[in-house]
Amino acid sequence: MAQIWKPRTAHLSGAALLVAATLALSACSGNGTGEGLPQANLDEVHIDLSTAVTSIDPAAGPYLSDSVIVGLTTGRLVRFVKGSATKTEPMLAESLTASDDAKNYTVVLKPDLTFSDGSPLTSTDVVASLTRLRDTPGPNQSYAELIADLAAPDKTTVKISLNAPSADFGQMLAVPAMGILPAAAATDKNYFQGKPVFSGSYAPEGNVKENSFTLVRNERFGGTKPKIKKLAFSVVADTPTSVKRLQSGDVDLVPTLPQDVSDQISGDLTAPMVDGLASMFIVPNNREGSLFHDARIRKAIAWAIDRKTLATPAYGADAKVQTGPYPVIAEYPQPVKVYSQQDVAQAKTLLKGTACQSGCTFTASYFASASDDAGRVATVLQQQLEPLGMKMNIQPVEDQQFIQNSINGGFDLNVVTFSKFNVPSSAEGIFDPKSTMCIFAGCNNDDIEPAFRALFGAQTPQQQEAASTHVLQVFEDWTPIIPIAGVTSRYGVRSNLVDVIGLQPNSEFWIAGQ
Repeated sequence: MAQIWKPRTAHLSGAALLVAATLALSACSGNGTGEGLPQANLDEVHIDLSTAVTSIDPAAGPYLSDSVIVGLTTGRLVRFVKGSATKTEPMLAESLTASDDAKNYTVVLKPDLTFSDGSPLTSTDVVASLTRLRDTPGPNQSYAELIADLAAPDKTTVKISLNAPSADFGQMLAVPAMGILPAAAATDKNYFQGKPVFSGSYAPEGNVKENSFTLVRNERFGGTKPKIKKLAFSVVADTPTSVKRLQSGDVDLVPTLPQDVSDQISGDLTAPMVDGLASMFIVPNNREGSLFHDARIRKAIAWAIDRKTLATPAYGADAKVQTGPYPVIAEYPQPVKVYSQQDVAQAKTLLKGTACQSGCTFTASYFASASDDAGRVATVLQQQLEPLGMKMNIQPVEDQQFIQNSINGGFDLNVVTFSKFNVPSSAEGIFDPKSTMCIFAGCNNDDIEPAFRALFGAQTPQQQEAASTHVLQVFEDWTPIIPIAGVTSRYGVRSNLVDVIGLQPNSEFWIAGQ
């Protein structure tokens, strides 16, 4: 058995398939350290969210605000180290051990763990929580799909068997969806409509689905307790309004700042940069009956666009384009260049014999709260598709309606940013028809999962290159979504809080411990 980490250590065993994203705290103004500034108020920190929370069930909500709040209220066995999306450290677990073949893991919990109401948290709760996630259809199910069996031989020990080797399974356990709930939640479908208890560093005070709510520090939390006692959240869909609130002192942290605004931050504010895991995509509606059910039209758009020109208004001149299914931070072999350069002539050839041969009209939607990135990209996209005879109307849609339209297929084409976590299923999970992006795009392909599985199982460089070639060829033939670029963003925070609270590459909050 290989010890992944012991108490007081934080080392991840095995080489991650994706490169670790780094968090660069580069202040645009001020000293960025809080030195010489008034002492920060850690009794209550105010934060703006751009979208409302839809669920605090780890198995349910796939949306950013949901994941952020689940990450704060629901403890996991391990968590990501500050600034990393690959390295983990203990949270509720005391140790994590992997077998030599990376198919069996043993977790030893910290002693005397409890939930927020004081009831004991044991290995039985861990087994029930992870089993529930694996067996619950929905957007987060794929996180637990490798789990074949779980057992609790005693109150503090959990045995996890996988159906395939995974040297990086420790990373998967750090995802908020892997949060630990009482065993009763696995059998009570209405658990979250009652009075749930919490295993994370904070517990809700008020209804988290409202436009304002508070999280208070869970004094029974089994991990390191955060310095901040209370987090007060407000939902403000309009980014300029949030920026004004930040500048006036009404709010202490805004998770996303527009590119042009971050350069103007001054006074007692700073704008750290996060080189995140997310990508920006054009998401056509692949469903039967839709204009974009025809793959030739999807592929024509993918050839017609200039990704650098699209990405620059949203993310600046340093934006890194993404042409295929792999995130820009990935180290997968890429012997095949998918949509390597703009080719309008090829796009026009693809449109012959389609509904867009002589021109067509459709609507591109984006989150109303994302006008500073997705909205700008949509405007440039509109211009780039005109030479094809494609007339694209642009429509900002209120966030909750946008989500509903995406699930129901009530859209033509969406411009969105999307991210899973930095684990082996990150790229594959985008194309799982039961979860993530393909729920919204309505896409399905029998060849993509086996192609990714072959890539994950490849051992030699030659095998990896051959497997990657196949993945990229399947993707280009299918093109269910159209990547644009990786996402680099900044958030605004008071300078005297910069060492206390910030964002991780996966958009979770990190908060310094006591």
